[in-house]
Amino acid sequence: MTRLRIYVKIIIQIIIKEQVYEVLKKFESRRGGGSELVFSLLPELRASLYGCRQAFTLAETLVTIAIVGVVAAISLPPLVSKHKDKVYEAQYKKSQSVLAQGFNLMMAKNEVTSVSDIPLISCLSGNLASCGGSVSSEADLFNFVSSEFKKYFSIVDDAFLGDNNYNAMLSRLPQEYNAPSKTQYVSFSWDQIPYIFTTADGMTFGWNVMSDMQNGASALSIVVDTNTAKTPNAPKQDLYKYMFANGILVDISDELINEIKDCSTKESGCTLNDFVAYMDSIGKSPYKANGDPCYGADGYYNLYCR
Repeated sequence: MTRLRIYVKIIIQIIIKEQVYEVLKKFESRRGGGSELVFSLLPELRASLYGCRQAFTLAETLVTIAIVGVVAAISLPPLVSKHKDKVYEAQYKKSQSVLAQGFNLMMAKNEVTSVSDIPLISCLSGNLASCGGSVSSEADLFNFVSSEFKKYFSIVDDAFLGDNNYNAMLSRLPQEYNAPSKTQYVSFSWDQIPYIFTTADGMTFGWNVMSDMQNGASALSIVVDTNTAKTPNAPKQDLYKYMFANGILVDISDELINEIKDCSTKESGCTLNDFVAYMDSIGKSPYKANGDPCYGADGYYNLYCR
């Protein structure tokens, strides 16, 4: 800051001295050049006013550039981070709006107040009269689910488990997501989701059909990646989970994040996902050399099976 003040002071002095020189020059010209001696001394006078210093040195210029660079390096990262946070927040709100409007419209058009009464759910529950036609195969069922969602969402691409397009869609999605800390892991992966669809605004949604049907189909659970394959690939930043029931959309993204358990004993109660995360945290493989998993049917996990 002191050096900056010095530079400003020098600039002000230069401006003042330049004005003095111009005044003297005009004074001599008005006298009609009657004083050749004074006029001839003007260059010397100008040099003395400037103190023989008419420009910044190379060193001073480089120092100034360095200062500007340091200030930029300090101030830009927080600005970029704030911008990213605003983008993530906007995408988050957009995903909520898309789902809430789509499902509420689905219920309004079918004149129902409960998720379980939606024709889509009734059909999957075995009420074939709600399927809008003959459903005799998995392909027919997929076509019905797809057509129902496309009525209420701007879908540009979708796929059902077993469909030819399913693996292609999986390849365009993140293979894994980053946990907030080293003591946590994300158990979610897209290959757990039977029905996936991408909307025109670049968001990818997944409906866990099987899970919802097993839970009585009283609510719909939807996972969304708000920017598909782009980073940061992390829960509560670009990956969210919602539950829709009775016209209300609830954020349940906390379910995507799990604490890493100690799975070294039978009493740990670890699931397969818990075990895989634990083995990864201690730098060991959860599989034997032949590819078999390192856990038994009774839930006992042999950490040294490989």
